[in-house]
Amino acid sequence: MNLKKWVKEVILSHFLVCRSTTGAEKVALTFDDGPFHPYTEQVLDVLDEAGMKATFFVVGEQVKKYPEITKMIEARGHELGNHSMTHPEFSLLGYHAISDELDDVWELLRSDDQAPESRSLFRPPKGVITLGLLRYILAKRQKAILWNVDPEDYKVTSADEITDFFEQHPLIAGDIALLHDKTPYTPLALKSLLDQLAASGLQSVTVSELLKG
Repeated sequence: MNLKKWVKEVILSHFLVCRSTTGAEKVALTFDDGPFHPYTEQVLDVLDEAGMKATFFVVGEQVKKYPEITKMIEARGHELGNHSMTHPEFSLLGYHAISDELDDVWELLRSDDQAPESRSLFRPPKGVITLGLLRYILAKRQKAILWNVDPEDYKVTSADEITDFFEQHPLIAGDIALLHDKTPYTPLALKSLLDQLAASGLQSVTVSELLKG
């Protein structure tokens, strides 16, 4: 095993998650950058109809803009994760700025009877990993949730492009798929994806549940 592969698979695997090796018959659909009206609500409706769950990595500025949608995500049994306050370029930020970006969202999501440390799932913008972020992970004892499947739905021009991607690259147990609830095409393609999962005997669950096995 070369050094780069060893660092990624042995060292960084303790801090970064790209997929699960224990999620039998389960996958995790994750939605970044929201909440956005009306697309987040549309995604929630499709998930509810299929009886499947997902994790939403929310941006703090969007949470402030749509607090009721944020509450709706958890009320419907889905999971909230932290995707930073302003979605900046982490590669340009040091430890303290990264910490502020993430800690401010934890505080924003905190309920009156819930300690900030009760939440631990976060995803850095664009999946960028820096030394400052690794320091944050160690200091806060958290893991960054990345992904191993990406249809790049944020730049498609039709729902068919998303559907075609998953037909050509079907999800398998343990996969973490990156999607976005800020585009009109993702909710339109989601029913087809969930039907595909059901036909394959797979269930979409929250990231936390996937990692439990």
